[in-house]
Amino acid sequence: MKKYFVSKTKSIGQAYSVLNHLSIQGWELFEISPVGGGGHLVLFGEKDAVEVHTDIVKSCEAFNYITISDEVIETYLSLREAPLKDVLVIIEHEFIGEIFKVAEDLFQKGFDLLDLRFAKGFRQKAHAFLSYNKGLLGIQKQDLETLESKGFTVTHIEKISAELRNLFESVQPVSDNSLPKN
Repeated sequence: MKKYFVSKTKSIGQAYSVLNHLSIQGWELFEISPVGGGGHLVLFGEKDAVEVHTDIVKSCEAFNYITISDEVIETYLSLREAPLKDVLVIIEHEFIGEIFKVAEDLFQKGFDLLDLRFAKGFRQKAHAFLSYNKGLLGIQKQDLETLESKGFTVTHIEKISAELRNLFESVQPVSDNSLPKN
């Protein structure tokens, strides 16, 4: 597990300024991009949280300093797949740092990670797609209700249609025989 600094800034210039400041302290760039009217920055490193809390960092609109497992990062990069189980859960928040935190927490509690996405348009929103089997419903439903009370949007789908399940299946190479016939 690595330590990550995730921030949302008022401008892309501010994101580059934070990158410059923290890279001098030994942090490494994972991702930087313009989003909406601001910037999105993810760095990784070995520094303690206390060293991160400088004035330049505090000027960010939002930031998290979190430890994230390789499985969560691999899911975000679409390098990892998990099967859709009995229940599909979609969690939404405007800050990817909060989605990383929640995805890590729920993964450690037994949820499977299907996908993590960050829509970088004008109204940026981050999404976590998770899954679990109904046998663990009591504990996990309680976890989801807690998230809703903290401002997350949570969608819980228990009866999964074949059409929806197909969206989460691995894409197979197309052959001439598998194409729809007119």
